[in-house]
Amino acid sequence: MEYVVYDFPDYAEQVINLLSEEDWLIHSFPLNDEKDIFNPSAYLYNAEMSGAEYTIHLDLNIYQYILNAFKKEKKNKLHRSAIALVVFAKFTNVRFDPTIAIYEKLNYKKSMS
Repeated sequence: MEYVVYDFPDYAEQVINLLSEEDWLIHSFPLNDEKDIFNPSAYLYNAEMSGAEYTIHLDLNIYQYILNAFKKEKKNKLHRSAIALVVFAKFTNVRFDPTIAIYEKLNYKKSMS
């Protein structure tokens, strides 16, 4: 059996905890444990060993939370969570598709079937 070790920064656990509280990640693949979607090592391993590619389609609100985090003096939990999502994507090499919001993509797909 092959073992791969990934080294994440000390604050990785804090980022993962913020994301798991918001539960923003939606997936279409089978998981033994729903918490596995927040395991950054799994994304890296699947990309390196299986050639899997992951893309995040954001809701427009997430963009607003990130922008407001920089515009407003007082940060709130949503601001931190939105930034945590971007940091998590950086940990995992997951790409963002900024060209279309998730609800637009879902509506477009429905209209094509």
